[in-house]
Amino acid sequence: MTYPYERHLRYSLLYGSEIPKLKNVDENTDSKK
Repeated sequence: MTYPYERHLRYSLLYGSEIPKLKNVDENTDSKK
């Protein structure tokens, strides 16, 4: 479970403001599961 989390941290450093959008998509997908 730590890998996806670290992956998000790396993306946040690279894309910054783009992360909230990707995070929201992931949360919506998790909610459907």
